[in-house]
Amino acid sequence: MITLATQFRAAQFYAHNAHNQASGATFFSDHEFLGELYGKYEEAYDGLIERMIGLGMEFDLPEITCEASSDVEAAGYDHTTTECFRGLLEREKKICEEVRNLMPSASVGTQNFIAQLADDSEVRQYKIGQRLK
Repeated sequence: MITLATQFRAAQFYAHNAHNQASGATFFSDHEFLGELYGKYEEAYDGLIERMIGLGMEFDLPEITCEASSDVEAAGYDHTTTECFRGLLEREKKICEEVRNLMPSASVGTQNFIAQLADDSEVRQYKIGQRLK
């Protein structure tokens, strides 16, 4: 679950940066959508952290944040809005992949929780894909 939390934290940072860099003819719709996305990523991250605490997991919050920040830094900040959406789509696919990896070993309650995260991700993937058309 630590990897999934890191992925959501990185997606939050990435979407927030894209939100701040949105420009061009689609500025208003992109800016609004990206703002919505980073809020959703923050909610998912917070829910994961709370679940991990509830399960008694040991983890290092600053380390999760540093890894997420390093991930975003490696992706760079000089992207067009379209490239940012492509990057977010790739991040969403990784989120779903990590959920699949976690499912076999998770409790039923945690399976339900992370399945909802995957379901929400698939909806976002559709919306991002529509924006990229």
